[in-house]
This record gives sequence, structure tokens and C-alpha cells, in this order.
Amino acid sequence: MLRRAVGDLHGDRVPRSSQYVAQAYYERRLAEGKTRREIIRCLKRYVAGEIYPLITINRQSA
Repeated sequence: MLRRAVGDLHGDRVPRSSQYVAQAYYERRLAEGKTRREIIRCLKRYVAGEIYPLITINRQSA
């Protein structure tokens, strides 16, 4: 399960509703002078931080 979740971070399986939020974040950071690579890394870290507690809760209850 954890491997799949990490794989999803590298893929394009982020829900469409959050795509607009990510696009606004991307444009804002680009205006600040960050590179595309830095922006994508920050977004992945944010998503991982949101997903990790959910995964650990599910693993403990299973």
C-alpha cells in the first residue's frame, strides 16, 4: 500500500479538484523565482505529508 501511494505521487493520480490549487501554487512559486523542479518537489512533499498519517492509521487498524 505504501509503495503504491509513493508511486501515485510520481504519477498523475492527483484528483482533478486539487489540480487547480496546484496550478495556482505553481504559478505563484514561479513568480517568486523558483524552478519547476523545486516547485514539483515542494508539492510532492506536501502531498506526502497529507497522505502519510492516513496510511499509518489504516495500517494500524488492519
